[in-house]
Amino acid sequence: MDILHQGFDGLDIAFAGALPKALQAKLEKAKENASVTMEDEYCELRGVDCWVKGTGRAVGYAYVLNTGPDGEVWAFKKNDDVMQWNVHVSVRALQLAVHGLEQVKARLFDTLRRWSCQITDESVSRVDYALDFVKADFQPDSKNIICHSHSSKRDHFDQEFFTDQFTRGNRVSTVTIGKMPGRQIQIYDKSREAKQTGKGHWFEIWGKDRETCPTVWRIEVRAGKKHLQNWNIRTLKDLREKIGTVFADDLERVRLIENPEAVNRGRDGILNPAWEIAREKIPDCLENCQNEAVYGRIVEGRREEVKEIYVSQVKGLMAGLSVTLGLTPKAAQEVLPAFTQEIIEHHVTEEERKFTSKVIKASKRLKFLEGRKDFHVKKSGDSEVSRMRQRGASAPQY
Repeated sequence: MDILHQGFDGLDIAFAGALPKALQAKLEKAKENASVTMEDEYCELRGVDCWVKGTGRAVGYAYVLNTGPDGEVWAFKKNDDVMQWNVHVSVRALQLAVHGLEQVKARLFDTLRRWSCQITDESVSRVDYALDFVKADFQPDSKNIICHSHSSKRDHFDQEFFTDQFTRGNRVSTVTIGKMPGRQIQIYDKSREAKQTGKGHWFEIWGKDRETCPTVWRIEVRAGKKHLQNWNIRTLKDLREKIGTVFADDLERVRLIENPEAVNRGRDGILNPAWEIAREKIPDCLENCQNEAVYGRIVEGRREEVKEIYVSQVKGLMAGLSVTLGLTPKAAQEVLPAFTQEIIEHHVTEEERKFTSKVIKASKRLKFLEGRKDFHVKKSGDSEVSRMRQRGASAPQY
């Protein structure tokens, strides 16, 4: 069994606090522009690159913005009362995988400081932890799961070709135990998901080639708000003190065994080796699991992925263009190269102003290709606590 990655995979926090009116006004303008153009509006918010959505979100959040695929999704209510729960953030998995929980936490408060966002309280609403591994004979199945009789278990199937195009078989690709916002554990084919959703950065993190990568399975433990409340976890300080115990208990109450035919599965069930290793690693989940060495390659790979998307679109347009021109495939080989070259040259040179405007717009939309420049922040919480007290706000609990 080869462990490729382990670390936190998700973190949601609600804050009592408020953005300054000046930043709310800037977000309002960006939101209006996004609603007109029907695409997220780029907005530089005091040194932080953001993309603002044209719509709000449920529970009264007026502004929703993200800071890139390796950043966060922020939501703000249009409210000036710093005692109200006006702020919510969801940290993206890539940021946690590359930088680790402690540095991510420091950056969140650095971002709030940059935005002069007064914070008076905090409440962790979700945290996920993942273990990725390769094991040749591994195959999840809900029949092999031991858990409380009231816990829900669901299998999700992949349809795969077996002997020929007419003979198909079902393979379990995902097993889900429990429901959010309680305790949920999921075992699934992460490599398949990474390919289907365009998350090529995982292959860099695993140190595997996308085309030759074997099946990478993931055991993911999720603690929703209700589950965290049961353990009296509310603040980040509580999280640090207790989350290892919580996850260890989760993997004890839910177990994957090797011998489902055992008469007394709870007593005689033999733990699957993957589950044994997960239970061994989970208590140390707060160890720094940073993987910053691969970040440069991730950014480079992201640029290549986006380029391939545009190249694919151009190829698709060529086929449609040849049909509209009434060209056969053979005639298109002779006509299209010169025809498209003429169009491109005219657009780039004769319509220079329009082309330049589009390039500027595209550079804002694709600015995330450059990678994050604002992640070098101090890890110590004391300075951040001091700053917030100077602004008259209660300090966050670390």
